[in-house]
Amino acid sequence: MERDYGLIAIHPDANVVFFVWKREDLLMSYDMDHGKVCVICSLTEHMSEAFLPYLPYVPSFRGLADQD
Repeated sequence: MERDYGLIAIHPDANVVFFVWKREDLLMSYDMDHGKVCVICSLTEHMSEAFLPYLPYVPSFRGLADQD
């Protein structure tokens, strides 16, 4: 059974998650601190498949690749 939602991202500075509600083609957010769900925008069927997770650039991670 396929899930009716898909996780997109977690806000790096707040307790907010972003997800797509596939049944209604909506991009939504959930504020964990306040227990509030918000509709951000309506999507088309093709747009909901195009989201990739956002990974912020963190300069301190760069040094990890240079270590042996």
